Amino acid sequence: MGGDDGFWQMLANLSAEQFANFVDYVGLGLYPDAFSPTPPEAVPMLTENAVRLLRLRSLATAKIPKRIPIHIVELGSPSGDGRTAAAQVRSITDMVAALEQVAEELNITVCEYFGLRDADTSGGQAVGTFGLLDDDYVPKDSFDIYRSIVRADFTGRD
Repeated sequence: MGGDDGFWQMLANLSAEQFANFVDYVGLGLYPDAFSPTPPEAVPMLTENAVRLLRLRSLATAKIPKRIPIHIVELGSPSGDGRTAAAQVRSITDMVAALEQVAEELNITVCEYFGLRDADTSGGQAVGTFGLLDDDYVPKDSFDIYRSIVRADFTGRD
């Protein structure tokens, strides 16, 4: 639980009538390779571990039952700061695949990508390049991949 131990314990000390009965879902922002050097092969494991830690440790501590869904309210991977378009595609694909594998078990019901368009494609900073489109709205390779993921989820086909 890291630095959040106190928060989850504070929630655990509240009665269900004070807190847990009013929770509709729990949101998680997920950026396993965004803010530190991460080997591409670690992204699926980091993705799964983040959601498992939330469900099995943090939410359990706070007495939030498994019937309360997890929403991935932000998911993203940058293409700037020395990262390639291909690395962004792989990361997004790996994150979504890892989430799909544990979605039923961990009650993950929503997954939303962080941003459609880069804030600053040429700025050289990872934080400006999370988009599926460049800042001038030119689609990146990740746009087509994410569109195919969404299409497959909604229509059952690629």
